[in-house]
Amino acid sequence: MGTWLCAAPLGADLRQYRRCHHLHHRHTQPPEDPDLMLSARWPLARPRLALALLGDLGGFTALTRIASWRRPDGLAVTWRRLGAPLVAHAVLFGICAAMGGWMLYLVLWVLPRATWHQVVTRIRDIAELIVFVPCWKLPRVHALLLARDLGGRMERASSYAEVLARAGG
Repeated sequence: MGTWLCAAPLGADLRQYRRCHHLHHRHTQPPEDPDLMLSARWPLARPRLALALLGDLGGFTALTRIASWRRPDGLAVTWRRLGAPLVAHAVLFGICAAMGGWMLYLVLWVLPRATWHQVVTRIRDIAELIVFVPCWKLPRVHALLLARDLGGRMERASSYAEVLARAGG
């Protein structure tokens, strides 16, 4: 269900994502962390962060990702990678066309996916990569650190705006 409703419309492989994400939580920040390269570039200078967010909103990030995509070797590998997304998009297109026209697909799916979805994903990635503890353990870890008088060494943020301010240097 998760593959068809969540991953396939985004062109993602849920099994591969789970493997990588579990490794990230098992090895957060040491060299074995598969997401280490994503957090290495933070914080950025504010102008660079602003430029990245504008690139996201303008669709440049999405176009860059599309242009850099390489076709895997062989038809079978290509179908394994693109089959579910193509089926999911055919269904989305069909639903939108049945609801009032094919333009709905472009306006309600393609345009948001190429613009604001890139911004939301970037902000979520920044917030997740700054925090080194799984979210469900944060209250317990917070209490333990305060009990050990380590509150001054914790990195805490009360909002995504605060996380963005820190990420922007």
